[in-house]
Amino acid sequence: MSGKKEKLKKSKPAENCTFLPPRVSDDGAVRLPAVKLIYLPFGIMVDKFVLLLKLGSFYALLLSLVSFVFGYAYICNLPLVRNFPCAVGGSFLPLYFLFKYVLLLGFAVKWYQTAFLGCTLGWKNIFPVCRRDFLSMGLLAGFFLLNLAPVLSFYLLLIREPNPDAAIEVAYFACVSVGFLVPFAVMRFYSLFGLAVEGCRLPFWSEVWQLSRGNTLRILIALFFIFFLTLFAFLNFYLLMRGYETQSTLWLGISSEFVYDLMLLMLLSLFVNHCYIQKLFMFGETVNETND
Repeated sequence: MSGKKEKLKKSKPAENCTFLPPRVSDDGAVRLPAVKLIYLPFGIMVDKFVLLLKLGSFYALLLSLVSFVFGYAYICNLPLVRNFPCAVGGSFLPLYFLFKYVLLLGFAVKWYQTAFLGCTLGWKNIFPVCRRDFLSMGLLAGFFLLNLAPVLSFYLLLIREPNPDAAIEVAYFACVSVGFLVPFAVMRFYSLFGLAVEGCRLPFWSEVWQLSRGNTLRILIALFFIFFLTLFAFLNFYLLMRGYETQSTLWLGISSEFVYDLMLLMLLSLFVNHCYIQKLFMFGETVNETND
């Protein structure tokens, strides 16, 4: 029996973490402060803007390089672009997205480590290198994929063929419509990303669900502000670039791609900041990463 316990212990890459206990209500839930949940991600970005600019610029250069190598630069999305090397067809599109999203996930992990764990920014640790980093990237990728569930539900509703049996029709709609609710459930677990990056042993899903009970609307409003800013920034950038699409040059393509990628990384940092705030209020401040 002791050998089995030792084997299980060695198989876990994370450590126990000691937290300053949060204020938990009688029903076992933590009441997240709505106002702080909204403005703190933006405040963190402003407070650590120089660090964000350094890390973001490096990853933006890598993202720009990937876009140019595969021929999917941002300027290629404009309808009247001329005299610019763009890819024809989408044969390399899956590989392009794979490289790009791996870099985005790597940036998210490194931003959390440098902004909240005090890790120094240097050439030796600017990329994810350890198992903990890759597990954190996988968890974040899982969150993103689960948030695509409404797209799958919409597609299944779009391609469906009407069934004369009303019971089957209702059952189909009921099952497929569950996908539209997935993001509302997933957003209550974003604190797990912070715990994974810090190397803490992840709690059971039921425990996180209990702690976040009653906070769905607060989290939704906080994420809405980030989503609205993202939509506003990308829409205005697109409209700005439409004015220069007929004058497309190599310099314009390089600069627009870099600015777009840097803007994308800054907006991603807001989401990472939100994950940290969730972790901070739900589990408390980490005071000791290891617990022997």
